[in-house]
Amino acid sequence: MIYFGHSQGTTQWFIANVLHEDLSKYFKAFIGMAPVAYVGKQTSPLVTCINLLDIADLLYDYFNDFLYIPTLSTYAIPILHYLPRTVWNIVEAIVGYDKQYHIDLAEMPMMARNDVGGTSSKNLMHWIQNVRTDKFSFFDYGEDGNYAEYGSKHAPEYDMSVLKDRLKGVPILTFVGTNDVFGQEADFNKLMSYLPKDTN
Repeated sequence: MIYFGHSQGTTQWFIANVLHEDLSKYFKAFIGMAPVAYVGKQTSPLVTCINLLDIADLLYDYFNDFLYIPTLSTYAIPILHYLPRTVWNIVEAIVGYDKQYHIDLAEMPMMARNDVGGTSSKNLMHWIQNVRTDKFSFFDYGEDGNYAEYGSKHAPEYDMSVLKDRLKGVPILTFVGTNDVFGQEADFNKLMSYLPKDTN
């Protein structure tokens, strides 16, 4: 198959190939739009605030289902209907600003009704963990949890070094937007350094 991944969809593909030695044999090619693994140099205003104010920690500890759809969609659909531009500005505060809209704002309520998205607070916490540590690691459960889960004090990093060999037969094409706050040059170059040399 040809795998198309966007943002976290690329992250999942990289992790899957790190964890499963023979997975790459099923892919004719990988196309990564806004590929992301390392996020230590991200410049998202909202993610930076979430990190500095420990909001992810609070959600993880007390409101783990808050970010799930349909929990959010109950409130999101009317808000998107009446305040689509405001919502889009919030989205851009997360992923990066652009001078022009690349979306039909009138379609946003329909997108909210049909979006299968949403996530867990644990996933948000995992990303914040990688922002804080400037690493690409398994989820950090704290010392006791890490000993139980991984047999070590710290959450181990994903062994990205295996990808250069495992993916050498898979054509890889990546696209990064110039205003993508999670596609900062240092983070992107670090990711690319672990991929086969003929990656574009």
